[in-house]
Amino acid sequence: MQKYQDVVLKPDGSVIQGASVLVQSYPGAVTSTIYSNDGVTVQANPMTTDSLGRFAFYADGGRYQLVISGNQIATQTITDILLEDGISSGT
Repeated sequence: MQKYQDVVLKPDGSVIQGASVLVQSYPGAVTSTIYSNDGVTVQANPMTTDSLGRFAFYADGGRYQLVISGNQIATQTITDILLEDGISSGT
């Protein structure tokens, strides 16, 4: 399980409160199961950015895409986000 966090910004650098962030598998665009903590509590997907434009989720290792939409921005898809479990080989 890995944590991903980011901020949604306008082109001028100001934050976007209340943007919708949908997490999907990549490729394939299937809505993913995400968590609000390390694999225990399922989180709503899509989620909404907070008053500072922030969002965060936990998900299994793999490749994802984010579909970001809202009243103040054109819908954007950010593809090929890699979440890797940081498991050491011990060597």
